[in-house]
Amino acid sequence: NVGSGYRVVGNPDLTAERALNTSLGFEWTLTEGVSLSGSGFFNDVHDLIDVDVQTVDTSGTTYTYVNIARARTAGGDAGFRAKVWELAFDLSYTGTWTRDLVLDRPLENRAAHRGAASLTWFREPWGTRLTVRANVQGPRIYFDDGSRTDTATFANLSARLAQDIAGRVSLFVGGDNLLDQGDLYTPVAPRSLYGGLTV
Repeated sequence: NVGSGYRVVGNPDLTAERALNTSLGFEWTLTEGVSLSGSGFFNDVHDLIDVDVQTVDTSGTTYTYVNIARARTAGGDAGFRAKVWELAFDLSYTGTWTRDLVLDRPLENRAAHRGAASLTWFREPWGTRLTVRANVQGPRIYFDDGSRTDTATFANLSARLAQDIAGRVSLFVGGDNLLDQGDLYTPVAPRSLYGGLTV
């Protein structure tokens, strides 16, 4: 993915992973259009297939897949969803604990905290729709020859506005990665703006 500054190299020596997975979740409808959800999970994995960073330099980041002999992950997530009049709102949070049981350290590239939110406004008589999305990912850990690197918190913001005209025709404008985030450990496409016409 040259545009986002990374590439993935396959690994023919991978073996299948074996896992014991346990999870429990709920969803609670408070009122019509308003709900809460949550879940917890625990995974005990042999030969976990994980993403490993091979190189990080100014030309980009190279990833491959590797097996981790024994690993455990646990955590939970919570969500809130509401739809009131012309507004729809979603909010979610995920907390994750990870461990490489052989090396006795956290798994690489796994944020302990992640959150996401989206807001959509749709004015049906006008044919207007506005969507704003945000994702926040806490620091992640990488190990290189025994040295540890903690990445910065990463936030991604996008927005899109669409306007229906003449029935089946719609104009739209939008932007991705509006905060222009990303670094060598978080290769994403830079800020982009777009517009177009759909028929």
